[in-house]
Amino acid sequence: MNTLFQRTAQKCFSVSPASRTFSSASVILKQRMETVIADRQQEVMAFKKEHANTVIGEVDVSQIIGGMRGIPGMLYETSKLDPAEGISYRGTPLFDIVKNAPKTIEGG
Repeated sequence: MNTLFQRTAQKCFSVSPASRTFSSASVILKQRMETVIADRQQEVMAFKKEHANTVIGEVDVSQIIGGMRGIPGMLYETSKLDPAEGISYRGTPLFDIVKNAPKTIEGG
């Protein structure tokens, strides 16, 4: 006998036949992303191998306890939080993105 939890889980996690198929655009996108990701992984591994022992800064306990402010803590590509400049995405400041983004169409 199915419990309420089991019946709910079956509904939530069941996949309809229609959702099992992908459009050709989805397949192409997936293949392209697999290639891009694999290439990027190779770049990162090569960079790590070449620079694994390179010192990039000094860290003290107060910086760690204070939220890692002012110290490099992670490699990232999409966004950066600079204490003076604020957030930027792929090198573009957030305020520039907001200024240049499409505007809301009144009534639409």
